[in-house]
Amino acid sequence: MVLATETILLITHFLIVFVGYSNVFIDFIGNLVNILGFTQLRLFQRNPSALYLTVASIVDFSQLVFPISADITVTAFDFDPTRTSIVWCKLHAYLAKVTRIISTITIFFAAIDQYLSTSYNPNLRRLSTFNSVQYLTTIIIIFSLLYSILLMIFSEIHPNFDCATFNPVFNYFDSLFHYCVLVGWYDTDCYFGII
Repeated sequence: MVLATETILLITHFLIVFVGYSNVFIDFIGNLVNILGFTQLRLFQRNPSALYLTVASIVDFSQLVFPISADITVTAFDFDPTRTSIVWCKLHAYLAKVTRIISTITIFFAAIDQYLSTSYNPNLRRLSTFNSVQYLTTIIIIFSLLYSILLMIFSEIHPNFDCATFNPVFNYFDSLFHYCVLVGWYDTDCYFGII
């Protein structure tokens, strides 16, 4: 029975590492193609929706390079630097949060922009401009960089635990604001996709 359990754990470990790195490699190429396509083709230059998708691809690309690859490497080599280094703990939490927030909000705004630019109402179509997208993208990036500082401040390493936040007030705020307000927009993305 113990041998079967060890075999299952070994196969699971291999699949996590193999599938994880394969997924990172494929996503890496896909985001690189998106970035090159949206920035090099004349069709997409000065296009508001393409700017949102370019920013989302760049952020997803950077998320693949650091937080996700680091998580897979932790599984592959059974060594988690976030448990031993407070700097690594805080940096990993910060970058993971920043990239998630920027990616989520830019995709949400891209869906709204797509709705505005294809609307029958000319007043709504006029709201979709390249300058407004640049302005909103800058606000999104600044907001996520500043908001995620809270997570970096409250991230700690406790004995026998992972790198996490253990402040109950921050955890309550983060669970309400982050998951209800920031990430809660996934449903809206789905609705705009249906429209």
